[in-house]
Amino acid sequence: MEGLNLAIYALSTDAREEAQAMVDKHGMKFPVLHGMDGPKTAETLGSYYEERRNIIQPTGFIVSPEKKIMSVTTSSGAVGRLSAQDVILMVGNYKKQAAG
Repeated sequence: MEGLNLAIYALSTDAREEAQAMVDKHGMKFPVLHGMDGPKTAETLGSYYEERRNIIQPTGFIVSPEKKIMSVTTSSGAVGRLSAQDVILMVGNYKKQAAG
């Protein structure tokens, strides 16, 4: 998301080695925190936790520079996840609204 001045972070329930393999496989260029406690983290974030696979379904937050939560998207499966295009559109709209 170059040029938009955004920071991206990810959380993973995977152990360090598994999380690093995912980062390497997908060429991720942002921090991925690993070893998260699935149930506790899901409860804190309001995410869906899938016990069978020990995964937290994606929950995306857009936070303003003033640390105000502008948008939260929670998923319970593969459909309805926050995409990069969604973020670009939303951030552009927030910047337009702030400008005038």
